[in-house]
Amino acid sequence: MTSDDDLRARLSRVDPLPTSVPVDPSTSPRVHELLERVMQTQMHDQTRTSTGTRWRKPALVAAAAAAAIALGVGAVVAASDGPATAPRAKTTLALKVAGGGTSLQSCAQFSIAVLQGFQMGFGGTVTTVHQGMVTLTVDHWYKGGTADVVTLTATADTVSLDGVDFIPGRRYLVTAFDGTVNGCGYTGEATAELERLFAEAFPS
Repeated sequence: MTSDDDLRARLSRVDPLPTSVPVDPSTSPRVHELLERVMQTQMHDQTRTSTGTRWRKPALVAAAAAAAIALGVGAVVAASDGPATAPRAKTTLALKVAGGGTSLQSCAQFSIAVLQGFQMGFGGTVTTVHQGMVTLTVDHWYKGGTADVVTLTATADTVSLDGVDFIPGRRYLVTAFDGTVNGCGYTGEATAELERLFAEAFPS
């Protein structure tokens, strides 16, 4: 057996087709046509793959850029269309302080019932005292108001009530009736005792 015969024998053993299936010779027109089809199909696939590869990256870059632009525009729109939260304007209430004051000796005895009957009661800290006007920043309303700032305007040259002097930086408890601050101990510096009386008269 020649080397060619040995090679054919080996190939026949690994050939999946049985020997009974007829095989066209390599020089036949049918084999030539099949070979041409195979070559054309491979070249077409390679060209398509090469073209796809060549254009795929620019397409992905363009898509990523478009997405980034869309996100940027969306962020700008969200920032511009969002509701603007303006700071709440502070409200101010004006009260009067009767001039001349009242002698504590002429005041009736302090009463929780009388304190409860006043229209307004609040606690606040004096921020300014200027030309007969006291400005207080309210930290707590016990009754009758919601203003952030209260001004007390005196009918006299100085703002003094039954010996109570309003001093910047100090906290006071104030009551009022018909727009006028009450004296006789119902308005004064926020001592522990006056705090207790207000808490009893105006339970939260």
